Amino acid sequence: MLLNKRLMNNLEILSNKNNLAIDVNKNTDKSLIITDYTGSEITINCKENSHTTLLYFSKKEEIIKLNAKMLADSMLKIDFILMNDNIDDSIEVALNGENTECNIRVLSLAKNAKKDIHINVIHNAKYSTSFVSNYGISFENGVNNFIVSGKINSEMKDSDVRQITKGLILDPTGRCEAKPILLIDYYDVKAYHGATIGKISDDDLFYLMSRGLSKKEAFMLVINGILEPFIKNITEEKIKNEIMFKYQDYFKGE
Repeated sequence: MLLNKRLMNNLEILSNKNNLAIDVNKNTDKSLIITDYTGSEITINCKENSHTTLLYFSKKEEIIKLNAKMLADSMLKIDFILMNDNIDDSIEVALNGENTECNIRVLSLAKNAKKDIHINVIHNAKYSTSFVSNYGISFENGVNNFIVSGKINSEMKDSDVRQITKGLILDPTGRCEAKPILLIDYYDVKAYHGATIGKISDDDLFYLMSRGLSKKEAFMLVINGILEPFIKNITEEKIKNEIMFKYQDYFKGE
């Protein structure tokens, strides 16, 4: 929470850009929002003791590659919100310095589309930490496919890699797949992955409806709860409202 408060003081909004290369200097904070991206590659270099947060919002068919490299004591937070058609996206982060921390979250909506999201995190330094959290919502022949790899190289003591995927299936035609991979070459580390895939709990809907909500209102309350952590710290109301409108538009008629 403290990190988000610091970063929002230095906000840069990048729209309709091609093949971005971003350098975050030593001892600085940078917050980035990228929307309507027209390129195919994004490169981020996080120098020593830098703090970076990136929100990427897409609503078009695409193939995009994001590559990040982190030096000592740097922190990087990446949020990807994907409300688009067919995609084949990849995120690769190399933790090249001690005491680096990377937090990646992906929210992908698949409706009449196939979405392949590849995430690869490589621990090349001691005391490095990575957290990957994927959230997929699938319906009307939509497919979310998360392929997540975390590698801790030899001698990278006290490194910590964690992966979690949560898939929500809204009808029998939706599909969500989780393919976690852990490549661990050292013993004195922490490594974890897990996945849960299923439908909205009938008990949750019943509880909300017993409080006076209609079934559709209860459904949307649960669905909006998935989006909320991704947008709660966005200070630009125009972008926040655009994301919320597009998100809710996905579920019209549900």
